[in-house]
Amino acid sequence: MCATVLPVWAATTAPAFGTDVSQHNGKGVDYPAWKKAGKTFTMIRMSYGNDHLDPQFWNNVNAAEAAGVPFGVYHYSYAFNTKEATIEANYVKSVLAQMKGKYKYFVLPVAYDLEDQLILDNSNKKTIIQHAITFCDAIRAAGYTPMVYANLNWFANYLDVQTLHSKGYKLWYANWQPKTTDFSAPVQIGKTGVYADIWQYAEGDMAAGVPDYNVLWDFKALAHVYSGKVIAQPTCTAYGKTKYTCTQCGDSYTVANIKPKGHSYKSQLTKATTAKDGQIYKKCSVCGAVTGKTVIAKASNIKLSKTAYTYNGKVQRPGVTVKNSKGKALKNGTDYTVTYPKGMKNVGKYTVKVTLKGNYSGSKSMTYNINPKGTSVSKVTAAKKGFKVTWKKQRTQTTGYQVKYSTSSKFKKAKTVTISKNKTTSKSVSKLSAKKKYYVRVRTYKTVKIGGKSVKLYSGWSKAKSVTTKK
Repeated sequence: MCATVLPVWAATTAPAFGTDVSQHNGKGVDYPAWKKAGKTFTMIRMSYGNDHLDPQFWNNVNAAEAAGVPFGVYHYSYAFNTKEATIEANYVKSVLAQMKGKYKYFVLPVAYDLEDQLILDNSNKKTIIQHAITFCDAIRAAGYTPMVYANLNWFANYLDVQTLHSKGYKLWYANWQPKTTDFSAPVQIGKTGVYADIWQYAEGDMAAGVPDYNVLWDFKALAHVYSGKVIAQPTCTAYGKTKYTCTQCGDSYTVANIKPKGHSYKSQLTKATTAKDGQIYKKCSVCGAVTGKTVIAKASNIKLSKTAYTYNGKVQRPGVTVKNSKGKALKNGTDYTVTYPKGMKNVGKYTVKVTLKGNYSGSKSMTYNINPKGTSVSKVTAAKKGFKVTWKKQRTQTTGYQVKYSTSSKFKKAKTVTISKNKTTSKSVSKLSAKKKYYVRVRTYKTVKIGGKSVKLYSGWSKAKSVTTKK
């Protein structure tokens, strides 16, 4: 069976008749007398609005309990939105908590009474159905059977009966037909194809303290005592599920009633390099969902302001520019640091290292030369099938000289002679064509060690001078 206490008639298929009461029925409701008159259950108004308890509520539930009359309770709503429906549900649950374990005849549903004109004036069908769902789901989650009370106008025009029915809410239908004599079968709510669990078929007489007239057909279906068990935990985006099982008969239903946890985002950084874009994004630490991606353009344009200097006895170092692939300049100290080598004064090859930082990673090394200072041709003297070239001595930071000569002023097919001592200031070249014009120029060089190997670094060429060889 489906309740702690069931009346004898609950085992039959015959309809049961009952009442609904509130403060309007006055004090001292005579349940024993009603029981003798065939009223074997009652629905008692608990409250109305956000936090108003019916003044006769405790008197009525205590009297029904003492008389052994199974009862349910109902709340008269004034909610204009789901927030207010939640407030109403929370208040009802606070009163239900006070009743828990004290009333063995409290076996019928907790109903949501929707009939006030103010709700219609401030809401619409779409929102009113949400009020009902919000309230009923909260009641169900608390372990009670939810029910919706309304008249034909409300059920037909302002509530989606099919939705209420599909969600397993019980339905209490107010449609007064006082001359009704046939209660053999449940009554359909209008032409919806949905049948009422309780039918309020006639109005009572408030002035005389006579309650409204109600009938129900399946007491056991209404008198479930549910216990809830979480069967699916909520995820970041999906509701968790609770399965409610009647401890009396095993009837069960499942409700998605545990709010999603929401994402737990943490900022993540994939640093950009010189070859690949990076990104800043937020990633959920629970499910891995990613949002808010911002691309960090790769630092693909890293250059020295100058790659070659001429020795002048002073420190010479180039500037550094670092730009991303979009042409935006990055900030020194924030996005990168620059490491210069020691010295940068003598002739040699120097390495400058740019190390990316912050939203960037990686590094790039670039080299520049300090080349030896050049020299100039003092004179070129013709000789028999040759010439002698004399230049200005340049011994500082040099190893030697090179002489280049050609019959072309553009030095096509030129030949080069290397002089390995920087003290030397002249060189004779022979075995040339007689009476032929030659162009001659000179440069200095210095041999330095780079990566363990000897490498020559050269100055620029001097201005060329011409000479015509003798016969």
